[in-house]
Formats: sequence, C-alpha cells, structure tokens
Amino acid sequence: MKKINLMISALFLLQAGVFAQSTKRAEIPIGVEFYNHTIGLPFGNPYKKPFNIGLALTTSYPLKLGRNSKLTLDGGLGYFKHKELATGVHINTGVSYTFTTNIGIYAAVGIPIGYVRTFNAYDLYKADEQGEYQLTKDRGRSGAFAGYNVQLGYDFRRTLRAPIAVFVKNEWWLQANYSKFLPSLMQNSLRVGVNIYPFKNN
Repeated sequence: MKKINLMISALFLLQAGVFAQSTKRAEIPIGVEFYNHTIGLPFGNPYKKPFNIGLALTTSYPLKLGRNSKLTLDGGLGYFKHKELATGVHINTGVSYTFTTNIGIYAAVGIPIGYVRTFNAYDLYKADEQGEYQLTKDRGRSGAFAGYNVQLGYDFRRTLRAPIAVFVKNEWWLQANYSKFLPSLMQNSLRVGVNIYPFKNN
C-alpha cells in the first residue's frame, strides 16, 4: 500500500512539474521592436528629428509566475542607425516585472544591462608620420550600458485567445566608456512592438 501511495504521489508531482514547465514555456515570447534612437535625459523628447531607426529582436523567460503578474529574465539583440552620431549593434539581458489586468491591459518595468558596439556616422582621420591627415578605418568602439524601461501594452490572449501582445515602451540607457572625450552617453528610445507566443500551454 505504501508503494502505491508513493507511486501516486510521484505521478502527481511529475504532472505538477510538467504543467509548471508547460505554463512557463507558454509564456516565452518572440518579440520585435521598432524604435527612434535619440540622445538625452530620461523621458527626454523621443520625437526628435531626423528619425533614427532602430530594430530589436527580444525574448524573455518567466522566473516567477502569479495569477496576474510575472517576473522575467529578458534578452535582446538590436541595431540602430543614428544619422548624426553612429551606427550601433547591441546585445542585452535584464529583468522585468509585469502586471496584467483581467481584460488584457498590462504594464511592465524593467532593468536592461548589456553591451553595445558603435561605428561613427562620419569619416575618421589620423595623422601620418609626415603630419598629414589620412582617412582611417573605423574599427568601432565598445561600451557597456544599463538603464530602465517602462512599457504599456495589451495582451490579446486574455480576451481573444490570440497569442499576440502589442505595446509601446520607453527605454533609457547610460552607456559607459563612450569615448575619451565623452566618458558616458545618455540614450533614449521610444519603441512600438509586438510579442508573439508560439508555444501552447498543454
């Protein structure tokens, strides 16, 4: 009898574990964000012109799930082209907290940290042995960044059972080691995006 009880208990634990992992798997999105890259203080003017296009591919993994909230580990890979400054590629991680209402409206706050490599938007020159300036190759410069983001969106899974969420996000970074003349650089981006949830909760 003890063996049967142990087997039943083990089956319940296994089923609960599989359900928990399935639930977490269903909360893993594939995201695409389009944004305008600007320089400035947090909540600075995100509509500055000219428009400096940016694109990011994102995902997240739930660390803790509640009925209406979740804590996630985030990841992203992005690119931006700032016409008057630089072209950059970045990779980042971070954590976010999201609260979703029963009708699907949600708000999130996050802390991104990452690595960015930028290439100047203008030509670089270097003095040769004769003191004449020659065009030189831009090998780019690396920097680390940290910041915050705030997000407001709508999750269609709550009402229409569609595996899609749309959102707007403001993200701000402080990039370190920008140049020897400018040790840090503050950067803003206003983003619109979509999250697609390809996995089902079986």
